[in-house]
Amino acid sequence: ARNDKTSPYMILARSVMGKGVSFMENDENYHGAAVSKDRLGEALSELGVENNLDELLERRKAGPPEAFDVKLKEYPDVKSGDEIQYSVTDKKDNRSAFGNALVSVADANFDRDDFHMAVFDCDLSKSVKTHGFEVKYPDNFFQCGITEHHTACASGSLSTEGVVSVWADFGMFAMVETYNQARLNDINHTNLKLFCTHSGINVGEDGKTHQCIDYFALMNSTYGWKLITPADPNQTDRVVRYALTQPGNFAVVMGRSICPILTDEKGKPLFGEDYTYRYGRMETIRKGDGLILVAAGNMMTQAFGAWEELSKDGLRVSLVAVSDWCDIHAVDLKMIGEHDQVVVLEDHNVKTGLGTTLGSALLERGHYTKLTKLGVTGYAPSGNSDDLYKSLGLDAGSVAGLIKSLMSQTKTV
Repeated sequence: ARNDKTSPYMILARSVMGKGVSFMENDENYHGAAVSKDRLGEALSELGVENNLDELLERRKAGPPEAFDVKLKEYPDVKSGDEIQYSVTDKKDNRSAFGNALVSVADANFDRDDFHMAVFDCDLSKSVKTHGFEVKYPDNFFQCGITEHHTACASGSLSTEGVVSVWADFGMFAMVETYNQARLNDINHTNLKLFCTHSGINVGEDGKTHQCIDYFALMNSTYGWKLITPADPNQTDRVVRYALTQPGNFAVVMGRSICPILTDEKGKPLFGEDYTYRYGRMETIRKGDGLILVAAGNMMTQAFGAWEELSKDGLRVSLVAVSDWCDIHAVDLKMIGEHDQVVVLEDHNVKTGLGTTLGSALLERGHYTKLTKLGVTGYAPSGNSDDLYKSLGLDAGSVAGLIKSLMSQTKTV
């Protein structure tokens, strides 16, 4: 296996705990405990090993050995490629925009001998939209099958070797099931680019077992992962290019459904040709007074629909899109805190998501305002996302109705 370079090998070992030491064999107590000092000689004798404990103890007294100086390879210089602009008539989902941007970045860099890129998949390339890369660059596409824990480790470790390492999967498999591997990648300073589709309850009819409503809570429990939820296909294109060109671990979270292209008040794409993605900054979709509706990712479609309904009734509220939940800018916090009321709309467990972290950040900076959190309050049944959002009171009509009630209460007071 060590000398044959033509084929991969798997070596399987049937191990026995404590093998070779009579009093240790198959004794589960030795799973996490060393042999006692008074029985060490007996154990070493059975193994035919010299007992030099006294010599080793003297060496320890001289001080600890020099620490290993681990030098990680620098993240490669990656060209972002030509941005793709989607028009207001395009019917596109964020995951497809990700797949197109991935190929675009690869095209911009694969003419260099010093550029290395790998894309990992777990039998979902057509769903997570890495199939285009798979067809065009088959030698750089790694099909791992349904082995998500292995894939998280393999893709993460490869990213420390100067390789642009990409893993795309459903949110439940890439973040919830493999959280320990994400944590280990963080500990080991990897540069993994994780693209998660089918996140939140926006997963189609797969039901509650596939609904990843913990993505931010988990990734924000680490110290290095940065989580991004793009608002529409145009912003997704820019976010993908940013994540692929920057060092560090990034998790880009997307849903399954088609997202309308967000527009400005003149009807032009909001994240158009003049737009530059700025990590950590919110984007003001519409300006208003008194109340601000803060939404992210999958929920921007519902939030924009709610804003339009309120506008028709003569109610002008502010609408803001948050893409970067882990790092909220102080300037944006000040802007939000200047409103009388804040309503946060998210496709995440309402107890541990954007509303909670935003509320904490506002208080820490001395901004005092009324906060209303709208998010996933329980495991949703199987169904299309529009029906599920409505059942949880997260659809455009329900959000608009709640905001009208809040504004009416304010006027009464």
